Amino acid sequence: MLAVRQALFLAGEGADRAEGLEFAAGPEIDRFALRRERGGPHGIDEQRRAAGRLALAQQPFDLHRGRRRQGLDLGGIGHFEALCPTAKGTLKWWDVLVSPLLGGDGSLQGLLSISRDITQQREADERERKLATKLRFALEVARYGEWDFDVLSGCLTFNSHFEQCFGLNEGVTGWRLEHLLSRVHAADRAAVSAALQSAQSGDAGFDVEFRVVWPDAAIHWLHMRGSRYLEPGYDNHLTGLISDITDRVLDKEALKDAYRKQHESVSVLERRINQQAADRDRMWRLSTDLMLVANFNAEVVSINPAWTTILGYETGAVVGSNFMALVHPDDQAATLNEVGSLASGLTTLRFENRYRHADGSWRDVSWTAVPDVDLIHAVGRDITDEKLAAEALRQTESALLQSQKLESIGKLTGGVAHDFNNVLQIISGNLQLLQMAGGANAATLKRLATATVAVERGARLASQLLSFARRHPLKPVVADLRQLLHSMDDLLQRAIGESVAVALTVDPHLWRTLID
Repeated sequence: MLAVRQALFLAGEGADRAEGLEFAAGPEIDRFALRRERGGPHGIDEQRRAAGRLALAQQPFDLHRGRRRQGLDLGGIGHFEALCPTAKGTLKWWDVLVSPLLGGDGSLQGLLSISRDITQQREADERERKLATKLRFALEVARYGEWDFDVLSGCLTFNSHFEQCFGLNEGVTGWRLEHLLSRVHAADRAAVSAALQSAQSGDAGFDVEFRVVWPDAAIHWLHMRGSRYLEPGYDNHLTGLISDITDRVLDKEALKDAYRKQHESVSVLERRINQQAADRDRMWRLSTDLMLVANFNAEVVSINPAWTTILGYETGAVVGSNFMALVHPDDQAATLNEVGSLASGLTTLRFENRYRHADGSWRDVSWTAVPDVDLIHAVGRDITDEKLAAEALRQTESALLQSQKLESIGKLTGGVAHDFNNVLQIISGNLQLLQMAGGANAATLKRLATATVAVERGARLASQLLSFARRHPLKPVVADLRQLLHSMDDLLQRAIGESVAVALTVDPHLWRTLID
């Protein structure tokens, strides 16, 4: 609001005193008068004069009066700002321009005052000042550096935090853009220069992160933002903020490194899992043992290719069927009991039963099984050949035992045969003496001859027993089996006994034989 007020002052020393001067003001009038009390009130009542005197006393008038009067006495124009209350007591700021009114003789007859209500402007300036103070405080707390670059002069001005960002000593002056770029790391210098050039040639701002090298060769990361100043008269200026983000970059790099290591760990774990899965799949496919997955109802869920190799069944013929149909009838009860144990959570370490081969034969299988939530995982080993080998071993052991028995009998027989041979030698000697003595009749001589033949046969038998006992090597000779068997007729009869009749039938055309 612009109001024109006319004030009449009388020149003189009393102009510096409130005495003899009147002041009238109010929101409904735009003219007031200050005058000496000469004559009437000139349209200003006592109440308004009182209000004027009160306002004059409450506003900081004396701070400006001496300078203002001095300027007016010299014929100049006075200009000041003052906080004055209205007639209703509302404080307002006024911008006052005062011009002297001179008389014909050049003396000061009055003043012409033009005032403007600047209350809102002052309040806005105050808010802006407070905001600037808060902003500066926030920048100080955040340790942001402020900078301003004059494009025309090339000068760069900044605050203390800017100096800290570049490792400068406090109070450095005379910096230009080339000084800033000289501190930028060589790898980032082109990007920073391009960002500044782009901001100078357009209205867009820039935001760049780069490295700087401090005087001690330490490398720091900085974050710089700025744009052209758009206020009239300052459009040749670039202004902005800068901050040291070294810790943040290092933390970011550490985070990236940690993420990379975590990613590598996950990749390694994933590779291990895939490798383990591949190993399990390879084991499932290449295993020579039967592998079975079934539920507790004996329904087959999955089998490995070994079922085809060992039992001759293709996968499609078994999956979905009941494996009890393949179990030997004599083993089904035991197999069902084992399935019940697995359903109760027990583990099968070794269970044997017989499975029918596709060709109808039976194969012995030894199972190891563990229960899962609702499945049975089992591995079966074909032990048919092992059982056959075990039976063969048992027979071999039995033969060995029999051989050991025969060896023992042979040793005993050898001893008996040796003693028997000694006895036969004595008998044979006495028979020979009796034959040589003479005087015996024919019957006696016949008996002596028969006894001699029996002794000879006993000697041959003892010799054979000694050969068996001593494991003498075989010495085959050509023998007439008919004569040999007939010669043993009496021996067999006596050995068997009189209750058994011995009938010896030999082919008359029997060939001679090579025997021991």
